[in-house]
Amino acid sequence: ADAREAQEAVVDSDALPRLMRAQKDRSNSFSEENEELASKPKHKDKHDKPKKTKDNAASSQGRSADNFISVEATSTSPDCQAEEWSGWSVCDKTCGGGQKTRSREVTSKTGKPCTDQTEQNATCNSYLCPAVEACKYGEWTAWVDCDVTCGPGQTARTRAVLSGSIAECTKIREHQTCNLVDCPPKCAFSTWSDWQSCSESCGGGKALRTRSALEMPADGRTCRGDTKELRQCNTEPCAEDCKWTDWQDWSSCSATCKGSSSRTRAVEAEARSGGQPCNGSTQENKECGLECPVDCEWADWGPRSECSASCGGGTKTRDRKVLQKAFAGGEECGGNGTEARACNEAPCPQECVFADWDPWSACSKECGGGFHDRTRRIEQQGSYGAPECNASLTSMSEPCNSIPCNRNCKWQDWDPWTKCTRTCAGGKKSRIRKIGEEAVGEGASCTGPDRE
Repeated sequence: ADAREAQEAVVDSDALPRLMRAQKDRSNSFSEENEELASKPKHKDKHDKPKKTKDNAASSQGRSADNFISVEATSTSPDCQAEEWSGWSVCDKTCGGGQKTRSREVTSKTGKPCTDQTEQNATCNSYLCPAVEACKYGEWTAWVDCDVTCGPGQTARTRAVLSGSIAECTKIREHQTCNLVDCPPKCAFSTWSDWQSCSESCGGGKALRTRSALEMPADGRTCRGDTKELRQCNTEPCAEDCKWTDWQDWSSCSATCKGSSSRTRAVEAEARSGGQPCNGSTQENKECGLECPVDCEWADWGPRSECSASCGGGTKTRDRKVLQKAFAGGEECGGNGTEARACNEAPCPQECVFADWDPWSACSKECGGGFHDRTRRIEQQGSYGAPECNASLTSMSEPCNSIPCNRNCKWQDWDPWTKCTRTCAGGKKSRIRKIGEEAVGEGASCTGPDRE
């Protein structure tokens, strides 16, 4: 019945997916039942025989042979320890009948070999594979250009797959050799020169290097190969400074006098690649309109100065400055910028005033020290609180002619005799004298001994 459904499905393309789903569901159902049965360890006595019931027979008849599981020796002997079965592997085919496996570990308890089954196999995905449609291609494209400009090369063309499996329909590309012209003969060239300086410092320029043919072909043909080579250089973008737009026109004045007007501009292009940013403002303002009359205005008075005199009448002054000058016909400031006031008008005390000293009088002695004096008079007596003149200060006396007069030296009287050095048999006694007055000027010096 499954084969008949599959054959009909080849004609009816809508029935094919339904058939594949139905077969896959039945296969998966049978596989799950087998997995459950095989995963349960069975500990049967060797004399036990499986009992076959009507239900078991009916169940066996309803299963597909494609899902058969080998269950020989699934029981575990008493000498062995079996682990749980692993999960089933992925089926090795998606349709047409494949295989899947599972395994388990069996360990000997007594050291005797274990014969318990360690691997099970089962068929899977046994439903028929859908019929593959035959490949159908479109027209070939034109041959592409040869991959070389001279000498033998390759060219290719392709075509599209109109129907059929992309994996199966592989005849979509063809190649053939091509040879436009024979290549010029190869020549020996000198080594390339160093690269010349770049034609631009930024923004992309060209650098050139050259070489020359060392030996030309004998037949006069040109050499195969270039004698000049260019390369890109300094491709980094050039620095561009920020750029302003032009200023807009000035706006209308905001008032007839002392008004204001403004104009604006915008950044046309921001600085790039390290260029200078835009400096300045996006708006300018200026005054406009007629000049409005402005009256003169005084600032406040400053503090008064100290009195110019402590008595007898002085002045204190204070100043003020023009805060705003008269402008455009405004009223000028009235008054003065300086103001004076009298102060300390009480008379000043009159101090005592002496006249100059009279000449000195004659000295009272010609030598040996005398005195002479002089006097002065009071010209103004102290008044208005000043002390009166001290009368004792109207005369003064000073020593004069202090040079000593001529005087002879004069001895003092002899001192008393000392005691005799002996009481008998002749002794000695002595006495001394001192100079009472030394000789002065041209006076005579003292003569004689000062001891006897």
